[in-house]
Amino acid sequence: MVTLSPFAPDQFPTLPIIAGLKLGVTACGLCYQGRDDLVALRIEVKNSSIAAVFTTNKLPGEPVKWCKKHLPTPPQHLVMAAGNANVFTGAAGWQVLEDVAEDIAKREKITSNAVYFAMTGVIGEIFLATPLLNGLAELQYAVPNPALWQRAASAIMTTDTFAKGTAQTAKVAENSVQIAGIAKGSGMIAPDMATMLAFLFTDAAIPHDLLQQMLHAAMPESFHGISVDSDTSTSDSVMLIATGTSDCLVAKTYDDPLYDDFRTALQRACQDLAYQVVTDGEGIAKLLDIRLTGAKDSAEARCAALSIANSPLVKTAINGADANWGRVVMAIGKARVALEPEQIQICFGGHVLAEGGGAMAYDIAAVNKHLAGRKVTIAVNLGVGNASAQVYGNDLSHDYIRINADYRS
Repeated sequence: MVTLSPFAPDQFPTLPIIAGLKLGVTACGLCYQGRDDLVALRIEVKNSSIAAVFTTNKLPGEPVKWCKKHLPTPPQHLVMAAGNANVFTGAAGWQVLEDVAEDIAKREKITSNAVYFAMTGVIGEIFLATPLLNGLAELQYAVPNPALWQRAASAIMTTDTFAKGTAQTAKVAENSVQIAGIAKGSGMIAPDMATMLAFLFTDAAIPHDLLQQMLHAAMPESFHGISVDSDTSTSDSVMLIATGTSDCLVAKTYDDPLYDDFRTALQRACQDLAYQVVTDGEGIAKLLDIRLTGAKDSAEARCAALSIANSPLVKTAINGADANWGRVVMAIGKARVALEPEQIQICFGGHVLAEGGGAMAYDIAAVNKHLAGRKVTIAVNLGVGNASAQVYGNDLSHDYIRINADYRS
């Protein structure tokens, strides 16, 4: 039985209509029975553009390799499927994508290069084209209303406990543009990215090169700033598709003020989806908010923050509401960043537990009360520079072990 994350929102957000998109959702039986598991999105304009960021895992899935090969071809179809990741399936897995892309191309009268894929699920299992082909043949496309957006977000879930979506509005050249996004992710979550699929759609008119810069700029403080279990998936993909249907001018440079509001809205959308992913971490009971300051540079700040967030000993201590700051000392010490022991300060919930190279007297009752809550903040100042980073993680519970021990059962 799936236990709903304690951070699950009360309701799915109301996502806007993005002109130029049609959406279809169905159950094709790829892995699951009795639930939707296939989502296809038709981009009905010729001047669309796409940006994407993919996993850094050296054994990426066939869908990731397919998308990398075909970028930046303007997208006209996107296929998303849950249950089988099509990873480590070799030539047979690639052939499935070719067969499905050709089938879509003939039906939609487009080129197969304009078809993109994203899949999630079990690694290494035989991947067959038949379920996808049958599902796509029966698919009914419609303008994505809020209910259909929610259905799509639910269809791509695996161990997730709630559907994830975001809606943002921005101004470009005095015209209002929309951003809609859905995502899935719960485990195998570690920068750079995770067993995570995230899809963002906008009616803004932005060419590929600028769109790619904008997406990359939004990553460090969103999808690259979360960690559930330190495992980097073979499938993680973030895609941003612009239909260009809004009536607005197209700027020629990334930093043109015309895009200021859009960049901010895109950052909010990415942060919102990333936050939902980490708060749905497998077996989560507590959210970890790691704030690292005083580092030599931003790279070292992020490295040290992630070392804390990824430490099983830190995560289990937080799960047990144990103010064991010594485990934080261990985590930053193994991060191989510049530090001076006497300069380090460690705080839990705003209370200084260690400073000047040793323990400090602190209000035990106040710290214990903080640790008993759902959100735990750990702040570390390395005292050697001015760089900082913020990373979200979660505790490690018995439920995480149960979920992953039974994953294929």
